[in-house]
Amino acid sequence: CIFICWLPVLVINYPGIIISDYTWQYFQALGQSELSNHHPVIHTMIIRFSQWLSDIIYGQVSAEKAVLINSILQMVVMAGIIGYILMQMAREALICSRYVKVGVLILGLYYALFPMNSLFSIYMTKDIIFSGCCFLWGFWLYRDIKVCDSNHNKANIKSIIEESIIAILIIYFRSNGFVIVFGTLLLAIVYKKKLKMLYIILGVTLIAWIMQTPLLNAAKIPKTELVEALGMSINQVANVVNH
Repeated sequence: CIFICWLPVLVINYPGIIISDYTWQYFQALGQSELSNHHPVIHTMIIRFSQWLSDIIYGQVSAEKAVLINSILQMVVMAGIIGYILMQMAREALICSRYVKVGVLILGLYYALFPMNSLFSIYMTKDIIFSGCCFLWGFWLYRDIKVCDSNHNKANIKSIIEESIIAILIIYFRSNGFVIVFGTLLLAIVYKKKLKMLYIILGVTLIAWIMQTPLLNAAKIPKTELVEALGMSINQVANVVNH
């Protein structure tokens, strides 16, 4: 339903929205520019996948069609994540209120009808899927901490796998994603010390973060400097404090 509600915005802004900063990444995906992790390689591969699909469907790599396919993929991912979370909130009653269904419906209408949500989903940037992963990551951590009690602190294999994958995606989709993952995990561990799965996820994501540099070096792909990754986060916080 959310995806359908977003379609008119895609039609108005056909085939999607691409800003100048990401034309370089588009040419990286085409193989006409050298790959760089300044814009995450994992996102560049998604753009390349969109180009490949446009070639399969239309017989040629069309920039217009590739951007359209990328927009649709992002809309599906974002609408899917939002829909899944809303369904889980209704099913598991994580909102402690007798008006849970009404609250979830209002949230659903907000995500479906507020124009900025639909516009956000069709920007061809790494931030879209990254934000969806952060939303899902936050929801799953909240669920584990609030739902697990002292009798159910054993590691859940399914949850560990799901959350480890999402955490790794957050790390790989932004150079400063590790700040979010490690920061929230450490806070969660302090709050719920006996929840062993949090330690396992921390270990898995730490290995994934450490392995990123040798993997990029092996592929001879320039990586983003750590100072830039941390500097951007600090600048944003400083801007909020200053104003």
